[in-house]
Amino acid sequence: MNVVISLNKFTAILIFLLAVVYIFLTEGIGAGHSAGGMVDAKFIPRLIAGALLICSICIFFEKDKKKINFGIGKSILKVFIVFAFLLAYTFLLPILKWEICTLLFLISLMCYLADVVRIKLILIISVLVTAILYTIFIKMMYIPFPTMF
Repeated sequence: MNVVISLNKFTAILIFLLAVVYIFLTEGIGAGHSAGGMVDAKFIPRLIAGALLICSICIFFEKDKKKINFGIGKSILKVFIVFAFLLAYTFLLPILKWEICTLLFLISLMCYLADVVRIKLILIISVLVTAILYTIFIKMMYIPFPTMF
């Protein structure tokens, strides 16, 4: 059985559902601490969720000529597996520290999505991205990462 749906509507529905799940999962974030009276730990998740909701509504009502054939295939399965990675990351975040969880998430996701797995390159990129995110949010913007939900 094949279902044909507009690409924009499909994307908008996925983004909207992602935003709703994101809001639900981040609702329990504590107020955290703010350095120097800056924003607290809930600010960035709320900002991201709001942006996702606004984008999904805009994309849904945008005219689209492209249609996708919604048959069960490898690409749809790959999308669901990536969402499973995201859910696992979200649920492991309270158990592991942010740095360890993010590093493992990036390594596993890149290994899964890569056509040719170059483990040295994947490790270097994962460490660099984790370090850059840590520096930007913790050291420069004084925004603490959530420690528990």
